[in-house]
Amino acid sequence: MDTNRKPSNRQILALISFFTLISLVLAGAPNAAAASSAATFVGSDTVSQGNWQTKYGADGRSIASSLQTLPGYASSTPQNESSEIWAAGTTDVRGLQTAAGRIGSAWYAATAFSMDVNLTDGNSHQVALYGVDWSSRGRSETIQIVDASSGAILDSRTLSSFVNGTYLVWNISGHVKVNVQLTGGLNVVVSGIFFGGSAAATSSSSAVFLNSDIISQGNWQSKYGSDGYSIANSSQTLPGYASFTPQNESSEIWAAGTTDVRGLQTAAGRIGSAWYAATAFSMDVNLTDGNSHQVALYGVDWSSRGRSETIQIVDGASGAILDSRTLSSFVNGTYLVWNVRGHVKVNVILLGGLNVVTSGVFFGGAPSSPSATAPAITTQPAGQTVTAGQPATFSVADTGTAPLLYQWSKNGTPVSGANSSSYTTPATVASDNGANFTVAVSNTAGIATSNAAVLKVNAPTLILTSSANSVNFGSVNVSAQSTQTVTLTNAGSGTVAISSVSCSGPGFNASGIPSGTMLAPGQSAPLTAAFSPASSGSATGSISVSSNATAATTIALSGAGAAATTHAVALSWSPSTSSVVGYNVYVSMVTGSSYTKLTAAPINSLNYVDGGLQTAQNRYYVVTAVNSDNTESIFSTQVMATIP
Repeated sequence: MDTNRKPSNRQILALISFFTLISLVLAGAPNAAAASSAATFVGSDTVSQGNWQTKYGADGRSIASSLQTLPGYASSTPQNESSEIWAAGTTDVRGLQTAAGRIGSAWYAATAFSMDVNLTDGNSHQVALYGVDWSSRGRSETIQIVDASSGAILDSRTLSSFVNGTYLVWNISGHVKVNVQLTGGLNVVVSGIFFGGSAAATSSSSAVFLNSDIISQGNWQSKYGSDGYSIANSSQTLPGYASFTPQNESSEIWAAGTTDVRGLQTAAGRIGSAWYAATAFSMDVNLTDGNSHQVALYGVDWSSRGRSETIQIVDGASGAILDSRTLSSFVNGTYLVWNVRGHVKVNVILLGGLNVVTSGVFFGGAPSSPSATAPAITTQPAGQTVTAGQPATFSVADTGTAPLLYQWSKNGTPVSGANSSSYTTPATVASDNGANFTVAVSNTAGIATSNAAVLKVNAPTLILTSSANSVNFGSVNVSAQSTQTVTLTNAGSGTVAISSVSCSGPGFNASGIPSGTMLAPGQSAPLTAAFSPASSGSATGSISVSSNATAATTIALSGAGAAATTHAVALSWSPSTSSVVGYNVYVSMVTGSSYTKLTAAPINSLNYVDGGLQTAQNRYYVVTAVNSDNTESIFSTQVMATIP
């Protein structure tokens, strides 16, 4: 669909007919109030990407070139469209979830197509539309919800910058058409439509991950399978509450009667064996007694082929993903262990290596394990309010037979590594506002799931203050410089980013805070203001600090240039007792050394005036006598003059 395709004559006629309808609708300008249908926009979602099962499609869904399971109250029919598959069986998170993994696909047209959606039960239902600009072609499109009878526009939205995937969500009732119209880019695309809220939330099944075990290897009899088991190409003894059926797999025996400790224990010794497939297979597991049971899956990359695979536990009816794990680097054998309830499928999907394998499934824990008390939550996690950029901590109190295992979830999706009685989030962002956090507490006797704790994230305050709103340098001599320090402080709760500091006005300058300076809450930085007048007279200016703070920071500057006042030092000395032809006068800015001669030639006078001197300095003078042979005496006693 990303290449230039010429539509057939039949497609051209269909498009002409479609645009004629649009023209009639616009020309007639029907009154939306007369429509028998309704559409209220709920919001857009740029976060969930292809993970629809945690938020959408509880009632039904239709995915381009893939799954369609519609609710009894709805029909959905694309019109004047073609279909395209960008990536089948992809691991790209933008691809919509399917029973076999993910798919990148779309309904598309060159300039426009529509979807006929009829909700027949008279009620309002959530409807979500998913679009993704998969190949980043700069697509932009208008999505209109119109009454199917009158053509009245019930709502209109723009879908743009959607390379990472965007859901548009409405509450809709009645018979509507969804018009998808080109506003920019290659063509128009939609990947799926979803009816109802979270599919995972309505699942009658559950799967809570307990742990992985890389120690036990083939010695399952001491830890797993007290209720029953199934070993590839070997024995199977299932518990009365469970059925187990591998699907779309083949079987392999690597080593029969082996002593390799990775081989699973059997009545005759050990066996190295597996169910396998080139890219994917599944195992149907149905626990029929309504209780939660421990289920362990054993995999071993027996021949060290670099295998890596995704293990998904999905609801057997809806296909909602209940848990997903990666099995890799498992040459020595690894168990993945869950507490599972209801009817599920275990999908084994290739990530890398030769093919996908599993060797056995085990129901229940250790045969000798004592009876356990199921967990119960005594203190529910409480909602938290934080400022964006801060973390939030949730905790739970519970009872039950140890060991108790914890799994926190955000909006129904398990959080990796969140496996203790408390969970601290990463630094929060604005999109975390309204997120629901729950925790599942489990042991071999059952699972207890907490109430949802709601996270509220407030926007940070961005306040930059100055220790002075104005600086007056007073009178400063021309060509001299005066400096003052002003302190800038972040008085808000968020990080202030200073993008630039500029200064205006003759003779004024500012330095000390480079562009890009970041001030954390409470942090300060010194700013140096300087005044170097080039001429006499009053001067004004200002310092402007550009940042992301709510209010601008401006510091007024003022000063006056003054003509420099000069001073003179009059020196006199007693005549030499020897015959001399004159005297030399020397000066230094430091006492006792580094003298510089002021007289070009010896002078006959016993007086000397050192003039044109600037203020605020000390000068040190000595005199020497010179005879007719031009021999110079030693320095006289030093005298000091202070220039005020």
